[in-house]
Amino acid sequence: FSDLSGYISFKRPEDVVNVTILRNGKLREVPVTLYEVKSYQINRLGIEVREATENDLKKYNAKGGVVISDLLTPEMQQYPKLLGLVILEIDDQEVNSVEDIKTIFKEKSPYESVSIVFNNERGERNRFIFDR
Repeated sequence: FSDLSGYISFKRPEDVVNVTILRNGKLREVPVTLYEVKSYQINRLGIEVREATENDLKKYNAKGGVVISDLLTPEMQQYPKLLGLVILEIDDQEVNSVEDIKTIFKEKSPYESVSIVFNNERGERNRFIFDR
């Protein structure tokens, strides 16, 4: 692992590296495109979000958004189906990146309720309200 970490640390996002894997007793070389994972913890909501990949957007029939990547508090861990969902809006503001999330929460009072809109796996819009 340390050799891999050292090798990857000298690479940049969008670089392609060849990875050799052993599968069913056969060695196989596969090209892998590297990308930077940008994430952000929204502590007041008890979730972590990351940039959505093309596969995430396709899976949830979304044009943009961020993905719920972790549930940080015991309260939020009661909702495991939230993991992987694509957040489309927060308080009626469109979300397309982690930077959008940071901007929205920089301007919000910690005493305000927060409403997030996301698509479920059937592409249906849902709203989750965090009440303070």
